[in-house]
This record gives sequence, structure tokens and C-alpha cells, in this order.
Amino acid sequence: MNVLIIKLGATGDVVRTTPLLSHLSGQITWLTAANNTVLLEGLTNNLRCFSWEERARGLDTRSEHRVTMRDRADIESTIARDERERGAEHAARAGDQHLHAARRSSAMD
Repeated sequence: MNVLIIKLGATGDVVRTTPLLSHLSGQITWLTAANNTVLLEGLTNNLRCFSWEERARGLDTRSEHRVTMRDRADIESTIARDERERGAEHAARAGDQHLHAARRSSAMD
């Protein structure tokens, strides 16, 4: 199970949330404020931590569960938009690969 945790705000809230990590299995990705990443790095082997500004790196895997903790409502819409854009880019790359394969195939005929 992949889990995405989004907690950007107060450092104290991030620290108080860390016990949650011991109850989660699978890959955990945590997006937080840049100054909070140092608090999370190396806590567990299955935790990847990225600042909000680096979120594209953290959204490279699909998450079955998302936990957003009392941050601004626009965070969810931004994440959804980023995921849609990443999906569209992936689909375009796959389409390009199929097009090149078809061209190679027709050139061989």
C-alpha cells in the first residue's frame, strides 16, 4: 500500500504526526515544507520525504491512500492537477513510442 502524506504547515504538527509512520506499511511519501524535511529524513526505510517545491519527484508513484492534515484546500487540487499532467505526459510518451514502432514496421514492409 502506497501512502501520500501532505503536511506543509507547522513544524510541531509534523513532529507530532511522525508516530503515524510506525503504523503504516508500504511506500510512504511525505510532502512538507522545506524546513521540515530534515525532521523526517531517515526515520523509516519506507519513507521518502520531499519539500512542496520538489513534489514532482515525490509524485512518481501512485498512492492508494492520501492523508492531508488541515492544510489549505487548494493542495488537493494542485496534487490532482500535477498527477493529471504527469499522466498526460506518460500517455504522450507511450503514444510516441507506438508511433515510432509503427513507422519502423511500415518501413520494413
